[in-house]
Amino acid sequence: MLQKVRKAVIPAAGYGTRFLPATKATPKEMLPIVDKPTIQYIVEEAPSQMAVLGRYVITPQIFSILENTLPGKGGEIQLTDALRVLAHREPVYAYDFEGIRYDVGDKLGFLKATVEYALRRPDLGVPFKNYLHTLF
Repeated sequence: MLQKVRKAVIPAAGYGTRFLPATKATPKEMLPIVDKPTIQYIVEEAPSQMAVLGRYVITPQIFSILENTLPGKGGEIQLTDALRVLAHREPVYAYDFEGIRYDVGDKLGFLKATVEYALRRPDLGVPFKNYLHTLF
């Protein structure tokens, strides 16, 4: 039986310490890639090639599991820990991703995403590419 998706949770946790001092004033999920916040790409393009590699369609039971999940790596509650519990209770499916993965929680990954998305833009691609060539 198909169920209508009524709610979405985008795991954008953490304190953003790898991007300090920028994340003192702006949450990391709001840092822009070209001219849009990172989280907007995630919402618009899910499943996307950005941030968390997983996009999940899971049942509401995940919320009660998360409420009872102890903090894991980095002292944070990990969605993957809750998914492991959920998988013991009901089927959890995966999508075999093929493509480029950008880790926008990492400075180099963030820069790669920014540059590559700028190069794809019809209004910026050619002039930005020409500019990059002047640097080398």
